[in-house]
Amino acid sequence: MLSGALALFVSRSRHGRALRALAEDPYACGLVGISPARLSIATMFVSGALAGCAGLLLALQQSGVDPRSGDPLLLKAFAVIILGGVGSVPGAILAAFILAFAEVMTQVHINGSYTDGVAFVLIIVLLLVRPQGLFAQTAWKRA
Repeated sequence: MLSGALALFVSRSRHGRALRALAEDPYACGLVGISPARLSIATMFVSGALAGCAGLLLALQQSGVDPRSGDPLLLKAFAVIILGGVGSVPGAILAAFILAFAEVMTQVHINGSYTDGVAFVLIIVLLLVRPQGLFAQTAWKRA
């Protein structure tokens, strides 16, 4: 739910448009009246708040906190970033659903011990078929 709200905020709001402009060209952003420093600080605040929410939800799910609580999720996060396309929030959401579906199908139909390998297989297949990711946008080059 938070990731969907973030995707809507970045794609539809005025602040999201300013954030995308800042990512493209900070100097030009300042020329049109957007303060790059203030927007960067606000972005870091929001990203920290979302990371805190994620940590809280993880601690509630695992009934406690341990220094290695998130280690098993690092592979899944890496796979979601690669599958969805770096920098694409809708791609990350879709990739998370695809990875979860593939892992559940592996547990149901094959064997539960192979679920971590599913992420590697999906990464390899996607990198062979579409190296830029599912939702990666074409990069425009200036002449």
